[in-house]
Amino acid sequence: MLFDDWMLSIHRWDPDISDAGMTIIPFWVKIQGIPLLYLTNAMARAVGNRLGYVDDVDFDENANHVGFVRVKINWNLDDPLRFQRNFRFDA
Repeated sequence: MLFDDWMLSIHRWDPDISDAGMTIIPFWVKIQGIPLLYLTNAMARAVGNRLGYVDDVDFDENANHVGFVRVKINWNLDDPLRFQRNFRFDA
């Protein structure tokens, strides 16, 4: 959630939540441009792990047409948010 162009994290109250637990939020990331040769759940997880800990991958390897892959990462609010990151795939 954004407020006045600042990221705002809202958590359900829990008496045992730590300060570190308040800085981790689930975040869905859309990954585009993985070459078909490398387009697998394992590769989506590997790319997502470069951004944060991957909790889930939304990708069907048996789909006929894939424009992108989504991964759900546990993102640390203390890390800067990057809207684009480039990776190189060597053939």
